[in-house]
Amino acid sequence: LYMFIPKIGFLHKKSGLPAAYCSHSSIHANCLFTHSLCYNVNTSLWQTSTLPFYYWNGVSLRSRGSLFRDSPIVSKCNNPFIPQLRSMPTSEYTHWMRGTFVLSCVWVNVFGHIFLEMMFPAWMAMKVLVDHFGLSDKNIKYILDSRYTSSLAFKSFSILSHQPILQLEDLVHAARRNRKSYLCFERLIVGYRLQSSLEFPHNAAHLESRDVARYRDYIKTLHGLPLQVNISTGECIALLLQRNYSRRILERSEKEIVAMVRERTLCTVKIATFDGISILEQVRLAASATIFIHVSGSGSHHFIWLSDGAASLTLAHPHLGLGVIGNGGIGGWWYAT
Repeated sequence: LYMFIPKIGFLHKKSGLPAAYCSHSSIHANCLFTHSLCYNVNTSLWQTSTLPFYYWNGVSLRSRGSLFRDSPIVSKCNNPFIPQLRSMPTSEYTHWMRGTFVLSCVWVNVFGHIFLEMMFPAWMAMKVLVDHFGLSDKNIKYILDSRYTSSLAFKSFSILSHQPILQLEDLVHAARRNRKSYLCFERLIVGYRLQSSLEFPHNAAHLESRDVARYRDYIKTLHGLPLQVNISTGECIALLLQRNYSRRILERSEKEIVAMVRERTLCTVKIATFDGISILEQVRLAASATIFIHVSGSGSHHFIWLSDGAASLTLAHPHLGLGVIGNGGIGGWWYAT
C-alpha cells in the first residue's frame, strides 16, 4: 500500500532542523536558531524571524542559581536574550556566518567564574542540542559577547574547540568594513543550562558528576590526552600547584607538604606553577596527576581533569578553617598558606 500511494512518503521523511527551537519554555533553556537569527551591527540588537514559542520571553545568558544581582560586575549579563521579531534582511546587507556557533556572555575576568559559569554551561548547552539534533560537534565555534575585559576568557575558551575563538565585537567591525549591516547565523546556540546549586561560584562540589565526567572526557579526547593515568604504587605523580603571587604557598609550608607526601605515598612529587602557561598545558599537567594538591583560587578547578581514582587535596588557611566551604571556595582568599 505504501508503494502505490504517492505523497505518503513525506510522513516518513526525516524532518530538517527547526528555524528556532528551545529545550523548554522557561528562561533557563538551551536554544538553537537556524537561518533565522541576525545581529544588527548598527543598532547592536539581535533580531529573529521565528520565535521558539509564540509566548517566548527569552532565555538567560547566565547559569547562576540567582539570575539577577545588584553588583555592577555580576549584573552585566543578567538581561535575558530576547531578539526582536523582524523579517530576514536582504542578502545585499547580510554577512552569513556559516557553521554552528555557541554564544557566551562574558561578565568578569576571573578564572573560577569563567570556568564554571561560562565555559562549562556553554559546552553543556552545545552538547545537549548537538546530540538532540544529531549535529556534528567537530567544528563548533564559540563567540564571546564580552561585556568586561576578558583576556582570561578568550584564552580559556580555546580548550573547547580547535576552531578560533571569536569576539562579537570583532565580527561587528569586520561587517562594517565590508559594508554589511547584519550578521546572520546558519546555526547559533544560545542559553545556558541552569546550575541552580552554583549559588557560590567557586564550589564545584554540587555539579552533577555525570556531566563533569562527560566534559572531562570530551576535552581530553579533543586534545589527545589519555583518559586514564597510571595510579599504581611507585608510578604515580603528586602534583603540587604553586603560585608566583597571591595564594602562594609559603616556602616552609611547601617543604612540609612535599615531605609529608613522600613519607605517606610512593608518588613522585612535582611542583607546577600555572602562571604564564597556556590553558591546555594546565589541563595536561592536572590530567597527569594521581594526587592533585592546591589552594583554592590557584587553579584548583582543574581537579575535574583528574582520572577516576585520583585524589584532589585542597589546602585550607588555618585561621579560616573549613567554615568557608561553599562561600568563595575552600581557602584563605588572598592569604598565604
